[in-house]
Amino acid sequence: MQPQRVFINWDNPFLPQVASWLFVNYTREDEFDLSGLKLVLSTSRAGRRLLEILTKIASEKGLRLLPPRIISVGELPEIILEGRHQFPAANQLERRMAWIAALDFEDCAGIWGGGEGGKIDAAALPRYAAMAERLYAEVSGAGLRFSDVAELIRENCDRAEDVRWEVLSVLSERMRQELEQIGRSDIHHERITFLEREVSVTEAEVRPPQEIFLLATIDMPEITRRLLRRSLETAAVNLRSFVFAPQSCASVFDDLGCLVSESWIDRAVPLSRERIIAVQDPASEAAVAVKLIADWARNCRADECAIAICDDEVEFYLAEMLTEREVAFRIARGKPLAGVEIHKFFSCLLRFAEQRLYQDFSRLVRSPFVAALLEAEEGGSVARGQLISETDKFSERLLPMLLHGIPSDFPFVRRLVRRVDDLCQGLSSSRPLSLWEADVRSFLCRALGESQVETSSVLGRQTIAYLEALENSLSAIFHFGQSLPDREVPVAANCTENIAFNGFQVLGLLLGEASMAILPPEADIEAIEILGWLELLLDDNPRLVVTGVNEGKVPESLSSDEFFPDSIRRLAGMTDNDSRLARDVYIATALSFSRDVYFIAAKQSIAGDPLLPGRIIVRGETDQETSERVRMFSADSSLRVPWQIEPCPDESLVRAQSSYHWQPCKPEVEQGPAVVSVTAFRDYLDCPYKFYLRHVLRLEESREGAKELDLAAFGTLAHEVLAILPQLSAKDTANTQWLSVCLVSYLRELVEKRFGRHVEPGVYLQVEQLVRRLHWFANWQVEWQQDGWVIEQVEHEFRNAGCILDTDAGALQVRGRIDRIDRNLRSGERLIIDYKIGDKAVSPLDAVRRKKSESGSSLQWKDLQLPLYWHYARTTGFDAGLGLLSIPGAEEGIKLVRAEWSEDELLEALELARTVGAKILRGEFWPPSPTTVLYGRMSFFYGKGIVEEASVTEVDKEGEASVNA
Repeated sequence: MQPQRVFINWDNPFLPQVASWLFVNYTREDEFDLSGLKLVLSTSRAGRRLLEILTKIASEKGLRLLPPRIISVGELPEIILEGRHQFPAANQLERRMAWIAALDFEDCAGIWGGGEGGKIDAAALPRYAAMAERLYAEVSGAGLRFSDVAELIRENCDRAEDVRWEVLSVLSERMRQELEQIGRSDIHHERITFLEREVSVTEAEVRPPQEIFLLATIDMPEITRRLLRRSLETAAVNLRSFVFAPQSCASVFDDLGCLVSESWIDRAVPLSRERIIAVQDPASEAAVAVKLIADWARNCRADECAIAICDDEVEFYLAEMLTEREVAFRIARGKPLAGVEIHKFFSCLLRFAEQRLYQDFSRLVRSPFVAALLEAEEGGSVARGQLISETDKFSERLLPMLLHGIPSDFPFVRRLVRRVDDLCQGLSSSRPLSLWEADVRSFLCRALGESQVETSSVLGRQTIAYLEALENSLSAIFHFGQSLPDREVPVAANCTENIAFNGFQVLGLLLGEASMAILPPEADIEAIEILGWLELLLDDNPRLVVTGVNEGKVPESLSSDEFFPDSIRRLAGMTDNDSRLARDVYIATALSFSRDVYFIAAKQSIAGDPLLPGRIIVRGETDQETSERVRMFSADSSLRVPWQIEPCPDESLVRAQSSYHWQPCKPEVEQGPAVVSVTAFRDYLDCPYKFYLRHVLRLEESREGAKELDLAAFGTLAHEVLAILPQLSAKDTANTQWLSVCLVSYLRELVEKRFGRHVEPGVYLQVEQLVRRLHWFANWQVEWQQDGWVIEQVEHEFRNAGCILDTDAGALQVRGRIDRIDRNLRSGERLIIDYKIGDKAVSPLDAVRRKKSESGSSLQWKDLQLPLYWHYARTTGFDAGLGLLSIPGAEEGIKLVRAEWSEDELLEALELARTVGAKILRGEFWPPSPTTVLYGRMSFFYGKGIVEEASVTEVDKEGEASVNA
């Protein structure tokens, strides 16, 4: 029996036309009877949409709909073989467990490479089982066995490569026997076995033929094609294939309605140039897509247009822009359960309990489910905000990599760690898989405690879906282990009954299986749909925007597969790069005829790497047309892109970061602070609003999760080490080598006492950098001492009435800390020295810049720290010079530079300090300076974008970070 082909012209979307054809041919009196049909589509979304269209037709015509059975291409082989299996078919999880039972450690090492001694730990078996299953499904989809692949490689490629396939063949036989032990069959093996045995026409006629309609199934696996042809030979099916193309294209489709790849790979997609849009990067792609949708929205409903994403980088920007404009959207593929909060909670909990990494603990405390862990702990409830705040302070102070030895002044952190340890007690022990069920269920229940799940919230619905998937996986895993019968000699040497798993491994397997499920998107008929490339052919939205049409994405290219390079795929009859190109050329062609569609491609990635446009949009009918399309994507092209976006004041769509821009509000402060530090004046001179954020609101950026000391903390550590100099004897400070040893020894003691033994590796590198600077400093200090200088005071603080500025608005108290005051024994001169621990050498000149006035050149002060030290010294009764001692990262940079300012210049600086002090006391912190630089999240409070990072950090600008404030 020959299949029948029905050609559906591509001048309109496919599904509505198919629905109309079915209505005309299957309406009987008051019934729209499709109950005898099996409709095969490439995506489940297309199946749901077709059923919606059929229901709408029946309702409008007043008919009773008897719906068809809608199946996917992947399910078609099981429909053909329905009732022919010796045992019920194993589901995916049962097959995964059978692979785990079948895998042999030494064989795994031979196939994928092993660890120490060529052995693979039992914890890795689930991962290797998933890899084996993927290979098995791909080979079986081509109608082959592993042994067939080995033979192909022996005949056409390097003979050494066939060994791994022979090993896989043995393992696949073990896997099938494991399934038979629990009364299940392997669907892939059953399909090939059916094709290999003779089936008489008489045997097939025992059943009535199945009515199967293929709806635009343009690229079916080889095994499915062979099963269909066998069924046609034996009259087991009546097959009709609906082809989305005009009758004139009949020669480029085979008898089953699949593409003849060779006829499509060199075809040009009929696109006008205005339908191809070249932009700079993925953010710009999202901006163009949103602008197009906004234009269409004036004349059509939301469910009449859609956006396709071929490059994942576009999705983030697109979601942000649509959300900010309060445009409803739904991602058609749904949300993988691996991304929901409850999965992240369990994963972080287990990783932290097993490995003690601080980064996992930090993520754990931010989970909305963390409160459940502390409910069973005595000592009262802990607010999540308190726990997060304390954890951030813990991180900033100790910079831990591993969490051990928690100080007593972090009680909430200690409580949570104690609770996690109690919950996970016993999970490190090993036992057979089937003996873990009770303990695993207990762990999950205790981890969630009395958590209340609100079904009305998105979080609640995601949690319920995940727990349902978890229960299904849990039941299947332990059912498999319990169903294996007792036997003296197991089929595989590493059967799951003989492999000892610890609790972390069992829970990891369970969570991994549950996380692979997909949470369908929320229903919303007014939402813009976000689709994938392969969903577009059967989508019936009349208007489409396709983003990310770059080479490697459309067409997708797979050239680095260790097991299946493109040459092997071609030999084995599997999907290769040519067949993917042919498919994508056809889809783009069908879209260009049936829809109002735009194709957008970027010139570079977010990281700035150059991108190539997809062949399907740059290949023209002529060489000249191809050349013009390619030039659109050239970095230095002078050719004007025919479709441009003109940004307007209320709708800036060209750059993604414009979504974050806002103007800060003017502070309303009746009276400013009465006490400030000497370094705070620098912030006010830089920007009054910056002073307000830091010194009035006391905002500071959390460094939670930092991997190393920031520059301020690095400088503070150096200051604390240098503060021990007066405690050393004259003998210690007279010898460079001995002084260096003393300073470095104290540094290492200080680091271990402050940070413990589990600090981030970056801190140890910074300590070694500081050790090198201390060696250089020791050499300078000995020479300085030989010139007659001795240290009188270090870390000299002045506060309370130590330094008062009389201003027009009242008295302003200034506090500060002088790093050291030295005196020369020969001359009696005193010198105030301020350390500068930065990457670059600095001098007092960096605190000012010269400006010209009518009276000549004068100073414009940027930093009043040293003049305020001079003022303090005068008011307390001693005269002293001023100097900066730079200790940068290069030995030649260590030097002391004196401030050569005249008394008049210092008095000018002091008068400026009084003027600034008066403004501070009056609460004048406006307007913001247009040239100020803020960095990190603090920039958001200044009206800067989160995406738009400052090009120069404050540390770069100033040459150092303040450690005196």
